[in-house]
Amino acid sequence: MSIDLSQIGKNTERHLVKSSEVEKKQTPKKLGKEIKRGRPQIDEALLNQKVTVNLTENEKKKLEERANGIPLTKYIRDFLKKGKII
Repeated sequence: MSIDLSQIGKNTERHLVKSSEVEKKQTPKKLGKEIKRGRPQIDEALLNQKVTVNLTENEKKKLEERANGIPLTKYIRDFLKKGKII
């Protein structure tokens, strides 16, 4: 068993480590499928067009009550889809 001491004094993490252990650390292991990160896409099309709607306080409160905790944008979009408007 030989140990490479030439790396001592250099700023590395491989001091007094067997070469086989170093090779094991350097080879990445895949554990399975890659996980997609980020916000999931709604439908297949990218939602990047915006519409602004101005409401009174009472109108917004009524809309929030009907939405039952669902975000207003999602509620309005679903409402328009169910009515076959979009």
